[in-house]
Amino acid sequence: MSPQNSSVAALTISVAVTVAGLIAVAPVSPSVPVVHRAVQLVDADTADSPLGDGTALVFGPTGVPIPPPQYVDAADTLYLQQLGFTGTAQSSVIPDEAYPLTGVKSLGFGTSLGQDQQIMVSDIENQIAAGGVNPENPVAVFGYSQSSDAASLIMQQLQAAGVPSDDVHFVLGRRSSKS
Repeated sequence: MSPQNSSVAALTISVAVTVAGLIAVAPVSPSVPVVHRAVQLVDADTADSPLGDGTALVFGPTGVPIPPPQYVDAADTLYLQQLGFTGTAQSSVIPDEAYPLTGVKSLGFGTSLGQDQQIMVSDIENQIAAGGVNPENPVAVFGYSQSSDAASLIMQQLQAAGVPSDDVHFVLGRRSSKS
């Protein structure tokens, strides 16, 4: 199996395991974005707790490495605030590339996804290190499409690093496709 194929296989397996353990989604129509309720690192029983007054790191979809202000505002208004978020949403930068979809000189999906994960973990750890993060004001992570893939993969990393599950909440979405 080539390195790229093994990355895709690992991604598929990791996402399936992570999603099965943490996220329950009701069926939706094919044209409606699927948005998962706020999900904590480990404890799905408290996934409905409000997102609080902390910082939301907003990551874009494939091909949008720097979410523009309109995207951040839409994520905040349409998704984060609906889940009790009253803090500050900010654009967060990751590669979000997928050659050839995002251009000739872009990274392959697996390479980009790996970099996306490293940057997300670093951004979350930096927010926690800056102080003020607690269960009432957790770091909220908003991801859509490729960034939701990366976010779902870092949950176990954060748990292994000892990040309290109440200190980070995820709001992840992906466009549903007709099966």
